[in-house]
Formats: sequence, structure tokens, C-alpha cells
Amino acid sequence: MRREPVGARAARRAGSSRYARPRREGQVLILVLVGMTLLVGVVFYVYNVGDQVNRRLEMQAAADAVAISGADWMARNMNVVAMNNVGIAKMLSLVPILDAQPLASEMAYHETSAWEQMLGSIRRPVDPSVSPGTEAYLSGGVESLRSRMATQRDILQPFAEAINPPNFDMETITHWRVRGQGGAAPHGMLWRAAVTMEDLNRAAVESCGVLAQERAVRMGELNNATAAFLVPVQPRMPARMGHYMDFQPTLMGKCEVRSNSGFCQPTGGNGGGIPDFAFPHRLGPWARLHRWRDYFTQFIETGREWVPGTPGRGRTRGSHGNVNVPSRKVGRSARSPNDDGRPGHWNRQGYTERLGYRTYGPYSWAMRHSRWWARGSNRDPGKLRDTYYWEYMSKISRIKLNYMFPEGGVPAATVEIHKPNWVVGYDASKLIGDNDNNLVTSTLFYVVEIASRYPEGSAGFMTPGSYRSNADPQDPYPIAMWAGGWQDPATWNITRIGNNAVWKDAYVYETTEDRDLGIVRETIPPGDPDGVEVWHPVYMYAWYIFGGIDIGGTVEVSNPANWDADEWPELLPQPVLIDTSGGDYGGDDPDVGWRREQFTFLGVARQRTEAPVWPQQFQHANPIEGTIAIAQAKLFNKQSWGLWTQDWRVQLMPITRVGPQTDPQSWTARLDADVGAAASVDSVDQQEVETAYQYLSSIDPDMARVYMTH
Repeated sequence: MRREPVGARAARRAGSSRYARPRREGQVLILVLVGMTLLVGVVFYVYNVGDQVNRRLEMQAAADAVAISGADWMARNMNVVAMNNVGIAKMLSLVPILDAQPLASEMAYHETSAWEQMLGSIRRPVDPSVSPGTEAYLSGGVESLRSRMATQRDILQPFAEAINPPNFDMETITHWRVRGQGGAAPHGMLWRAAVTMEDLNRAAVESCGVLAQERAVRMGELNNATAAFLVPVQPRMPARMGHYMDFQPTLMGKCEVRSNSGFCQPTGGNGGGIPDFAFPHRLGPWARLHRWRDYFTQFIETGREWVPGTPGRGRTRGSHGNVNVPSRKVGRSARSPNDDGRPGHWNRQGYTERLGYRTYGPYSWAMRHSRWWARGSNRDPGKLRDTYYWEYMSKISRIKLNYMFPEGGVPAATVEIHKPNWVVGYDASKLIGDNDNNLVTSTLFYVVEIASRYPEGSAGFMTPGSYRSNADPQDPYPIAMWAGGWQDPATWNITRIGNNAVWKDAYVYETTEDRDLGIVRETIPPGDPDGVEVWHPVYMYAWYIFGGIDIGGTVEVSNPANWDADEWPELLPQPVLIDTSGGDYGGDDPDVGWRREQFTFLGVARQRTEAPVWPQQFQHANPIEGTIAIAQAKLFNKQSWGLWTQDWRVQLMPITRVGPQTDPQSWTARLDADVGAAASVDSVDQQEVETAYQYLSSIDPDMARVYMTH
């Protein structure tokens, strides 16, 4: 028997049931569809809101980039102007220094050569009447002098030959107008470089505003902004063209700064000032960046303390010899000991208070380094210490600097200076010097000295540890002495050595201590530090060796500032100065007056957007149909607020003064004023400026301070 399937049997019973339940399939599906629709809407809403937030952040980054890039372009151009202002000043400072080199080196070389020849011609022995040991010191001293002169001559010779015609013509570097050279001036390379820097400055001042706006717009576009611009729409560098004479305080002015005051004047100092000097915020690069300063101080004494003496040197008294003529001396005297010993003394206790400083500029800086190289110091003698190279160079360059910046702006007449011509030998010099009709500028002597504990001729004379000489073979440094006018050693009341051009002076002075000579401090009673000091004699012997006389004439100092009257001063290089015609920038608050107006910038970025998903249902309710963002940047100089100090910087800052248009320095008011100006700026859409103005105008000021201060 076939069995009926269970499913079929159950269906048959159900269909035949009188009370079968009704069908309910599909009701849940409707709920699911409605729920899914709402869920999709919420998802789309969240996605679109998130997209808008991301776009808002993107536009804020774009606005930051617009503000910082536009302001940064202004800062870069102001730094270029400052660099060129300083560069022109340095070029002008080089003009007199370089132009002085040919004549100064030529004169120094020829006279140093003559001095070396004089020393080489001195007969040996220098003093036959002394002992061989003493004569060895004398001859060695003369040879050390000759060697010094030869070394310095060998430095000057190639230098003088290299920078003088026919090898080189310095005028092509330093003169405004070069003789025999056609074409429009300037001709000299330094002047041409200075004028070129001025042209670059003019271009920077005139173009920086347009290019800053172009860069700001471009930066907004690169950050996906539909429109972007910088406020002010027509930015400008707060600058004005100066005058050639404005460079004068930089090179030869007097600039002084104290704790609560400061001043700068065109002349009377070592330079380092700027023409638009203002204390304390505009002092220039020489004082602030380079810190080229000479401090002046005041010592405040609080007490005194007795400091015992140190071995080596005691007090001295007595004669300084029979020769006492004013002179310039180079070398070391045997009278002075070489150690640092000193007698007991009162030491003032207290502290030094710094009152302020005086600046020096590029001309003085270069001259100081030249002096250190040529003349040196007590511890480090210079390369040309026995010559007059530094004196010649200093005098000639100062004359040329005065040519460049004449008193009252009137070109100065050329100046003549002495040019040396040396005569060798005493007899020939005496014939010239004794004639009153002959002009002798100076007379040269060389001095070799011996200081001794014992007198000459005694058994102890020149024994080790009992004498000191400036011709010591270990460290020879005899004196070269230039006395003014004609100086005849025959009138000095000292002894001439035979027929040689050598005179000997002998005298005695006293000292309480000189360890070089073996003289140790003694007291009466012996051993009592407070007793009476014992004075000991020191025997001094000095040999004056005649060198020669200078009977030179005069030479004209050429003028590198040889421009024509119609070129003065319009065609000369001029600096760019900060424009304070509307008022100076004031204090440190960037939101005050002229400083806010000139040195704060607003970056505006807008992006036209629509919802990425289901845009028909997520339409903009605001009039700008997109996202707009703003950012504020400030331009500042931490060192000196002027167009001389290359330290202009840019920084983003919180947005300030977005408020009502009644505030003339609010961004709303500035946008309103810039709507019309935008029509003349190619890179900015006037309608976008209008849109930004309407946007800021619609924001409640209180809400703006909360919403936009970021």
C-alpha cells in the first residue's frame, strides 16, 4: 500500500479546515524599505556634512596660505630693498678706501725701500769704542731693523705694482667718471653696481604689491579655492625714495644710543646711522644686526683694597735722557721691562655701568680692520708697522670720503697732500736742513738701547741677568723714530761716534725693582714690607743712528666723485626709506593705527561647492553658494623697523577687528573700500571682493569674535 507524504497530507488537512488563518507576507518589507530610505538619507546627510567640514578645513588652509604667501612676498621684497640699501652703502664705503690704495701703497713702498737702503749702508762696526759684546748687539739691532724694513718693502712692492698703472687703473673701479672713457656715467664699477642696486630697489617697490596679490591668488588656486585674494587688494610697500646724501650718516655720521634716548646726525662720527633713525625701534643694521658698537661706561666705586706688588717691576724716578723731541716711534725701549710685574697699589672696588654705545658703519669697520692688519697692537705687531702705509691710506681715504659727501652738498675742491722724498746720509741731509729755504718734513733715526744694572766698563757690564736690550737676538725690536722737521743730532748735547752717523746718549735713572736686571725689592729695615724702599741705579745707553730726511713735495688727491653739476644729485644712487608720512608704526601692538594699516594682511579663500551625494535634496541656503574662509598675517621686523635691516618676517595671527563697518580699520570697512579698487587689479574678481564683503557684513560682531578668532 502506497503511503501518502507527510507534507501532502498536512496540506490537505489544512485546506479543508474551516478556520484557516489569513496570509500576512510583505508587511515587514514595507517597514524595512521606509527605514532603509531614512537610513540612507541620514548617511547621505552625514557624508555631505563631513564633506562640507572637510571643505571648510581645506578653505581655511587655503586662506592661511593666501595670507602668508602674499605677506611673505612683501617681506621678501622689503628684505631685498634692505639688502640693496646696505649693499649700496658698502659699495660707497669701498670707493674711498680702494681709491686711496694706489697712492698710499706707492708712497709707502718707495720710502720703505729708501729706509732699507739706508740701514744697509750703515758702516760696521756701528760703535768701535765699545766691547765686542756690546757692538754685537748694536750691529744685530741695525740688521734687525734692516730686515724689518726689507720684509715690509717686499709686502708693499707687489701690491703697489699690481694696483698702479700700467698694470691696473683703479679709476675704472672707483671713479664716477673715468678719463678717456665715453658713454653715460657712471663708469666706475662700484658706482655702476650701486646704481644697479638702486634700479632693483625701484623695481621691487613698484612691483611687489602686484606680485604679492598674484602670488596670493595662485596659492589659493593651488589649494583648490574657486576664488582667493589678499586684502588690501592693492598692497604696497610703505616706502619712499631718499636722496644720495642720505647715505652720509651711514658712512660718517654720529649715532649714539643710551638706555632711554638716542640720536643720529649726518657727520661727526664713525657712521653706523641710518637717515630715518628713530629710537628705539629703527636703529639700523649696524647697531642691531652687526652690533658694531663702541660702548661707553661709568665706573661706580664702592670701596678700595690694597693689592701687594708682584715681582718684576718697581717704581722708577730720574732722567729720561738728553734726547727729548716729539716723534712717532715704532719699536720697544730697553728702559721698560718685558714682564707684567707691578708695585703695590690701591685697587678700586665697584662695578661698571654701561651707559650706552656709539655705532660705527662699514667705512669705519673696513678702516679698523686695515689698521689692525697694518699697525697691529702691542701684543700682535702689524704687517706694515714700521711704515706710514696706514697713515697715508687713512688720510687719503678720508679726503676722498669728503669729496663724496661735500659739506653743504657743494662739490669740494681737490686737495693736495705731502708726497715723501727721502735723502740718505747725514752730511747731505745737514746741507739741506741747515738752509732755511729748504723744507724738511721729518727726520728719521733708529735707536738701539741697553739698560744695565752695572755701568759700562765695569766687570759686571753685559753679564747674564744684569741687562736688557731692545736688540736682544731672541726678540729684537729696536726703535724707528720719525721726528718732525729738521732735527740735527749735533745739537742734542750727546756724543758722536767718530765720523759715523751715530750718536750715543748715556744717563741714569733709579728703580726699586727690576727682575730682568737682577734688582730685587729691598727695604729698610731689611725684610720689613712696610719699610722704606731702597732705590737702585739703572744705567741706560742709547745709540741714535741717523737715517735721513724727507724733503718731498705735494701731490693732488684725485676725486672719485667727479660728477658733473647736472648729474648731482639726481643720477647718483639713492636709498629707499620707510615711508612715515602717515605716521610711524608706534608700539608693539599690530592692531593700532598705521602699523595695522600697513603691516597686516587678510587672506580670503572661497570654494563654490554642492553636495556630492543627492545634490537636489542638499542645496545651499547661504548666498555665497559655497564655503568661505579668512586668515590674518602680520609683517614685522624683530631687529629694526626700517628698510635697512634684512630681518622682515611674516607670521599668522588671530583674526582681529572683523566687526562693524563703523570701525574704519576693520576688515569689513577695508573690503568695502577695496571693492572699487579690485576693478583695476587683473588677478582679482571684483565680484568676489563684493561677496566677501557681504559675507563679513552679515556676521554678527559678537559671533565673529568667537567664530573667527583662530
